[in-house]
Amino acid sequence: MNGPGRVLTTAYAAAFCFLIHCGLTSIDHRAWAYTIAFNVAALVVALAAYREWERGADARAAAVYNGRPRSGVARRGDIRAILRAERHAACLCDHWWLTFGTRHDRTCPRVSGR
Repeated sequence: MNGPGRVLTTAYAAAFCFLIHCGLTSIDHRAWAYTIAFNVAALVVALAAYREWERGADARAAAVYNGRPRSGVARRGDIRAILRAERHAACLCDHWWLTFGTRHDRTCPRVSGR
């Protein structure tokens, strides 16, 4: 997540806390309409914060796939491309899977030098 995304997420979190506080205070005053309104607004702000958090996660995933930082939002197709590339990069020899991808079998065609 970039700088403006962090600031926006922090602002959403502060607004969420304030709206929840207002909702709880309105419960004490038996103002049920205000309680519902503040809690619904807090839910909307929480969803906006989650959306901003996910945008940052998508951008990080695209940066990993492309090998460089990327501005903007990764598309759903980009995430699928990352998964396809990772599956294609996985070796099929048993030793590779048992050593968490650090070593290959001697007969593996992906061993460097062959």
